[in-house]
Amino acid sequence: MTRRMAWMSVWMAGATVWCGAQEMGLLISTPNTVYLAGEPVVADVRIHNRTTRAFQVKRGVSPSYLGLMVTQGEARNLIEPFDPGAVPVEVTIPSSAVWEGQIEVSAFVPVREPGRYLLRLVVEHGGIRYESFPRSFDVVPGLELAKVAQVFPGDPPLRRQIRLAYWSRNQMEELFLQIADQPQIRVWRTYRLGPLLRITEPKMDMAPDGVLTVVHRATPDVFFKTQVRLEETAVTFLGQEKLLDPVASASRRMLPFQQMAMEDAIDKRDREKEKKRRGWWPF
Repeated sequence: MTRRMAWMSVWMAGATVWCGAQEMGLLISTPNTVYLAGEPVVADVRIHNRTTRAFQVKRGVSPSYLGLMVTQGEARNLIEPFDPGAVPVEVTIPSSAVWEGQIEVSAFVPVREPGRYLLRLVVEHGGIRYESFPRSFDVVPGLELAKVAQVFPGDPPLRRQIRLAYWSRNQMEELFLQIADQPQIRVWRTYRLGPLLRITEPKMDMAPDGVLTVVHRATPDVFFKTQVRLEETAVTFLGQEKLLDPVASASRRMLPFQQMAMEDAIDKRDREKEKKRRGWWPF
C-alpha cells in the first residue's frame, strides 16, 4: 500500500508540472541554423497565454517578465546579455490569446563568436517561471573571397578590414560583407548581399570619399551592385541594385528590334509583290 501511495504521489507531482508547463505555450526558432559572424540573428516567437490573467511585459516596472537564455559550447556556458534590464519586446497578451512576432537575439545577447548556441525563451507570469524547448544555431566565420583595408589616422591608427565571405544556405551560396576594426572600438554588423554565382569573382572598389562598391554575379545574367559608406564612426548601407549582364542579356534586349525588322521585311516583300503584279497587268 505504501509503494502504491508513493507511486501516486510521483504521478500527481508529474501531472502538476505538466499542467503548469501547459499554462504558457512557448515556441522559439531561428529561420536559419547557421549564421555568419556579425550577421543579425532573428528568432520567431510564439506565446500562447492559457492562463486566466493577461500577460503583459513593458519597460520599467512590469507585472510579467520575458527574456532570452542563451548558452554556448558543450559546457553550456550562460551568456550574459548586454543589458540585464532590457526588454526584448513589449507585449500584452490577453487570456487565451496567442502572440506571434520576432526578436533580434543579437541585439540583446552577444552571439558573434563562432560556435554552437542554444536558445530558450523564458517568461515569468503569476509567480511561475516557464521555459521553451531549446533551439540550436551555429555561428561561422564564412569562407573568404576577397578583402580590402581602410586606415583612419590616429594614435594608434584605426585599421578597418572589409571582407567578402560566402556560405551555402538552403542549397544556395550567398555572399556577405563583414567589417571589423583593429583595435576593436566598435562592432559592425555583417550585411547579407544575396545569392552568389562564383563563376565570376566579386569585385570591391573603395572610393576616396569612403564609399565602397561591391559588384557580384547572382545569376548567369544578373549582377548585384551594393554600395556602403564607411566612415570612422559610422557605416551606412546606401543601397543595392540589379544590373543585367550586357553580354548574356543582349539577345533579350534585341528581341523587340528583331521582331520589328522582320515585320518591316515582310511588309516590304508584300509591297514588291503587289507592285510586280500590277506592272504586268494589261488593264
